[in-house]
Amino acid sequence: NTGLSGYSIEHISFDGMVDEMATDGYYRRHLGRCRDGDAPGNVILTGHNFQFNHNESKHALCGSGLVLYGQSYSVQNNHISYNGKDKNSEIGFNQWSDGITVLYCGGGYIAHNVLVDNTDIDLVLGGGRGCVVELNTISHFGKYAFAGLNIGNFVGEGAGDHSGSEYRGNTV
Repeated sequence: NTGLSGYSIEHISFDGMVDEMATDGYYRRHLGRCRDGDAPGNVILTGHNFQFNHNESKHALCGSGLVLYGQSYSVQNNHISYNGKDKNSEIGFNQWSDGITVLYCGGGYIAHNVLVDNTDIDLVLGGGRGCVVELNTISHFGKYAFAGLNIGNFVGEGAGDHSGSEYRGNTV
C-alpha cells in the first residue's frame, strides 16, 4: 500500500538464506517461483516519509535484497550483500538478484550504503524526481553481476524521469 507513511526500520538483519537452501521445504518459497516471474526478494518498502537505516539484507533467493517505491524516504547506512545466485552457481535459471531496486524515488535520499556481490544490478534506479543518491559503495569480489549501477526506467509512475535528481560521489 503506497499510502503508508512515517515508519522507521532500523538495526534489523533480513536473511533470505539462499546459500542454505538445499531443497524446497514447506517453510521456504519454492525455487521455481524465480523462473515463473514471481521473484520474492527480501524486503519491499512503499510509502512516504519512511526510514530504512542501519540494516542488512542478504542472501535473497532472487528478485532484490531491497525494493523501494515512494516519496521523501531515507535509506542510509545499510549493508546489502550476496543476494541471488550468479551465472556460475550450481543452481541456475533466473536466480539473480538486485541489491537495491528503486522503482520510484520522489524526493528520496539513498546514501552511505554498502552493496557487495549482488548478482543482477547492485543499485538500479527506475525514476523519480528530486532523488539524491550519493556516497554509496558498490563492489564485487566473488560473484558475477550484470552491472553495479543503472540509472534507467521501469514501467509506471515516473518511468525514466529523473528530473532534479542527483547521483554523486558513489564508488563503483
